[in-house]
Order: sequence, then structure tokens, then C-alpha cells
Amino acid sequence: MFLKDKNNFAVGSADKLITARTINGTSFNGTANITTANWGTARTLTIGKTGKSVNGSGNVSWSLSEIGAFSSGGGDVGGNIHLTPNNAGITGVCGGGTDRWSIIGGGADDNGYLEINTKDNGNEPIYARQYDANGLVRTASILDGQGNSGFPGMVRAPRFAISGSLGGDNNSIYQGSGDAADWNKHNLVIRSHWGIGFHDYSDACRIVFDTRNGNINTRGLLYSEGGISCTAWGHFNGSISVDGGATIGSHTYINAMSVSDKITGETKFSKDGAWYDPWSGVGCAIKTHGHIAATGIVRATDRMEINGCAISIQSSAPSCGGVWIQI
Repeated sequence: MFLKDKNNFAVGSADKLITARTINGTSFNGTANITTANWGTARTLTIGKTGKSVNGSGNVSWSLSEIGAFSSGGGDVGGNIHLTPNNAGITGVCGGGTDRWSIIGGGADDNGYLEINTKDNGNEPIYARQYDANGLVRTASILDGQGNSGFPGMVRAPRFAISGSLGGDNNSIYQGSGDAADWNKHNLVIRSHWGIGFHDYSDACRIVFDTRNGNINTRGLLYSEGGISCTAWGHFNGSISVDGGATIGSHTYINAMSVSDKITGETKFSKDGAWYDPWSGVGCAIKTHGHIAATGIVRATDRMEINGCAISIQSSAPSCGGVWIQI
């Protein structure tokens, strides 16, 4: 068989190149197929955070740390993990495998949120815990199975508002305006839209603070070791027990004082200003429907009256001993 070259000269066919040539480092003379030792010019192949030269001359592999990936058993992260999609986060399994927990971020621009959640029956608690080398030290319950929160130490906040109450944020506790205890400055403010009720264990209201007019109502006795001082209108419709004495000023009436009630200290009833008596229509210093029980001395600097009749009491009657009462 003869082949012709491009100049129509006849050449003989051959099964072997006279001079062998090298292809990618492998000798080739045309007598058989070859597999080259490499792929030619090397190139850099980068996977993850590591690039390596690859030309086919040997095996090349990347470790998980070179790629920057975790194994199924976990690993360490030397930097931040940035999740760009909205509502992206980390999810895990808790409980028997059907319960889930997640930490996700979501929301809209300027209205985003971070959420820590559990998902299954709606009663899986969420805790924040502290440990030392020996184990658990303390637990804060962010949400327990009933939706309650509990903390092992002090809870600090500039203001506590009572959500869901009538009056809204008008019912709150917050810091006062100064270090004093007067009408203008005080350390702590308990703010109520209308009033505060104190209940017992059976949820029965026993004491009421009317915050709109300043009245205090109690179903029991009013006790004071330091005394009671009423400089304006003082209305006592129940029992009073004062061990330190009571100074009751110009506009005061006591509506019920029985023999079981007591004023054991020095007590002064003064009439420094006019007071309108709703029963008789005249001014008076003391008005009572019941008895007055005194363990000490009762003094009247002006006069005493019985059923409207003025009486005077002297320590001794003329020409005789004893007590002289003149009507």
C-alpha cells in the first residue's frame, strides 16, 4: 500500500515512527496506545479555602480543615459564621428525635428579631444555665413548660410594666427622681392607673391603696409604733391601735372607737381649724358614735360636753374631798 503526500510523491506506510516522541512525559513511537504520565501544564485547583497544583501525575486530596468544613462529629470554628438568608439559623434535635430546637434570625429591614425556640408539643422549656468544673451551678428558666420565667438571682430593669392590665403601661414599677422620701423625690415609684389591691392567699382583697385620691382602706386594724399624725382631713371609720401616741389634727373625726380599741400613748386631739360635722352641722374636734377607752389621762383644755351640755371637772369639791363635776 502506498500513500501519496501533498506533492503526489509516493511514500511507504509504517507501523512505527522512526524517531519516538514524548507526549506529556510519556514516550510515543506509534506502535501502541499510551497513557500520559500527566495532563500537561499544571493548574491550581482550589476547594474551600485551600488551593493545590494538579497535573494528573499523582493523587491530590483535601482535608476537612483545608476545606473549612465540619466532620459529622463536629469541630472548631476560628471565625464568624455568617448566614445571609432571612430566617436562617441553626437547628438541632432534642428529646427522642422528634423534638427540635432552633436559633434563627428573621424579620424585615429595621424590624428584625432573633428567636430561640423549641418545637414539638409546645411545652418544651428553654433554659439558660451556668456550669463549673463540678457541674450545674444555677439555672434561669426563660420559659418553662407552662410559659413561666424564673431567675436564680436579682432581676434588673429600668422599668417593669404589668402587661394586660387595665391602664396598660400606667401600671408599672420604676426608679424615682432622687434620694429622698417626700412628695417630690423618692427612690422607687410604684405607679398605678387607679389603685393597688393587696390580696391574701385566698385571693381576697384586704388592703386597698387608692392612688387617685391617696386613700388607704384596710379590713383590719391600723397599727403604728411611732404614732399617727393627721395634719389634714383624717377619717377613722374602723379601729385604731397606736402604741406611740397619735396627733390628730384639725379636720379629723373618729367614727367607731369601741372599748376594745386602744390608744396607749399620749394622744392629742386639737381643733386648729374649722371642721364641719356632718351629724350636727357644727364644728368640733372629736366626734364618735361609740365609746372612748383610755388607759391614761383624758384632758380637755377647753371644756367637755355631754349631750350638748357643757361640764367642768375639778379635782376637789368645795369643803369636801373627791371629784366635783359641775354642769
